[in-house]
Amino acid sequence: MNGKCFICKEEKKLLTHHISYFPEKTIKICYSCHGKISQRVDGYEKYSPKKDEYKKFYPELNLNYIKKTFTMPEETIKQLEELAKKNQRNKSNMLVYMIENYESWIKL
Repeated sequence: MNGKCFICKEEKKLLTHHISYFPEKTIKICYSCHGKISQRVDGYEKYSPKKDEYKKFYPELNLNYIKKTFTMPEETIKQLEELAKKNQRNKSNMLVYMIENYESWIKL
């Protein structure tokens, strides 16, 4: 869908982005601004949900689900596997790690 990006105000192809899960709030933003949010560019952090919201919103995620649902570089998968070994009890940490560190994963 095309339209005006909530952040940069340019006419571009847009995606829906959560700025909060509790309560649910979304904005329409362009892929460029979404990348800046994912890369934690200064000034863009206000457009991301808080870390504790990810844990509440994605309580059942595990590495197999993530690998089936998203495409990502092999090195990213290895890093997630290492993280999974360290965090057996808190699987949602893997998703938080992905969101904080990788802007290139794509929903299949």
